[in-house]
Amino acid sequence: MKPILLATAILLALIPSGCMQNQFNQMAAEAKTLENKMSEDYLKKNIVIGKTTESEVRGIYGKPMFETGGAGHPMMADRMWTYAATFTEFNQDIQNTRKRRTTRSLVFSFKNGVVASYNFSSH
Repeated sequence: MKPILLATAILLALIPSGCMQNQFNQMAAEAKTLENKMSEDYLKKNIVIGKTTESEVRGIYGKPMFETGGAGHPMMADRMWTYAATFTEFNQDIQNTRKRRTTRSLVFSFKNGVVASYNFSSH
């Protein structure tokens, strides 16, 4: 009877760690997807100035971190959206653990509901 109880206890202890590993893997995959979407290559292929709409940008990147309205001047954008994210990558070897941190930001300017310009930075 004791081996069955011990095996059951071990199995029950492993189930949550497996679930947490699945959640971690899902979050890591989502972060990698976002990191790919916040690249110059992705922008060049998927954002067309004068054509891509606000709703398409929102569909790709979600709700912006910051939204500002234009100043009402004809040369100014109607709206500006800012997105930013920091990505940390850990590399482990026997000697030490190193990490690489990259911050990427995107600022979209919209005129009449379509992308008028965008600015990408990575550091």
